[in-house]
Amino acid sequence: MGRFTVAKQCIHTGERAIQAAAFAVIVRESVVPKRCHWCFAMLRQKALQCAACKFARYCSRACLDADAALHDYHCQALHEIKLGKLHVKDLETVRLVLAVLSMEHVVRDSQALKILVTCREISTAEEEEAQHIVAFIVQMTGKMVDSQHVRSTLERVRCNAHPLYLNGVSCVGTGVFPDAAMSLNHSCIPNVAPSFNPRTRTLAFHAISEIPRGYTVESAYIDLLQSKKRRQALLHSGFGFDCICQRCYNEVEIGAETSEDDQERNVMEELLQFINFNRSDIRQQFDSWRQKHTAIFEHDVEAQFALFTVEMQLACAQGQWVDVIKAADKLLEIWKQCGLPDFYHTTETLHLQICKAAKQAAMLEKSMSSAEKVLTIRRICGYLHSEISIKGLHCA
Repeated sequence: MGRFTVAKQCIHTGERAIQAAAFAVIVRESVVPKRCHWCFAMLRQKALQCAACKFARYCSRACLDADAALHDYHCQALHEIKLGKLHVKDLETVRLVLAVLSMEHVVRDSQALKILVTCREISTAEEEEAQHIVAFIVQMTGKMVDSQHVRSTLERVRCNAHPLYLNGVSCVGTGVFPDAAMSLNHSCIPNVAPSFNPRTRTLAFHAISEIPRGYTVESAYIDLLQSKKRRQALLHSGFGFDCICQRCYNEVEIGAETSEDDQERNVMEELLQFINFNRSDIRQQFDSWRQKHTAIFEHDVEAQFALFTVEMQLACAQGQWVDVIKAADKLLEIWKQCGLPDFYHTTETLHLQICKAAKQAAMLEKSMSSAEKVLTIRRICGYLHSEISIKGLHCA
């Protein structure tokens, strides 16, 4: 069955079940210019930047100095990445591999991640890209590591990295936490949620439902609101196992022909494009497009969730606060109908949106009610380092 963790005693909702120290962490690709590469704090105007790579940025001299030994090992590689010299899809994983190799070099332990499991299938295209990444890293580190070690490290990082959530809205990076990777199995209805403490560089998993004595402690490796078919495919290709959690066991598989899969994929791609449109008639265009594809949204819960997410974002951009609330409430309804956890980063995000919109619409009772729900979710999930206060919220 592999490795897993069971509760020695009943773990109550909101209690910390597991805490793991980071071996290596990096700032998320989308916030590289916005956050300190050591402490993850939001950068101000007077941020410090590494003069050599012009990639790493810090909020203070203390953070720059603290990262110096680790950063020096892969500074040249970051410089080349900054210049666009490495042409791969997932630069974030490459940077995390570099951070792992840097830590191994500093602590003089090249076997630190050897205990981590990798068992996924690798396609020909992935293997070719992996070889390209390995060659790049070996060259950039002055051939201080052999290619086989870099290759195995790349695969271990891909299969065992964790996102770094400060709260439901802010995922600030990615990291490798060996103790967590070894001890937590996946479930499509998890009973713990992760929260990152940037000060101690630890990842805590708090119980989001009561975990009886002897029950397995389980987190989610993927986004929860996806069809069984898509979840199974992602877990098999990304982690090398077929999920047999209670949700997957109970859920009825709705089959689809390849042509239908392609159609749904195209519709989802078209849907996401509406977020970036900046036209006065965008609402009319969206409503017309939605009517055209009604059949798909009627039977696909994942598509429904994406649809109402876009509706919420469009309404927010246009200041239609009542419509924001309606869309967010519908999203919470879909989430609940799927039997997903009440206390999760997704639900915190949605209640934040409702809180802000209700405040703008002068629906003070609704705003206060949503604010209380946000605080409850933060407390239970362990989001103790949230940078987003209930006051002065902004639509995401």
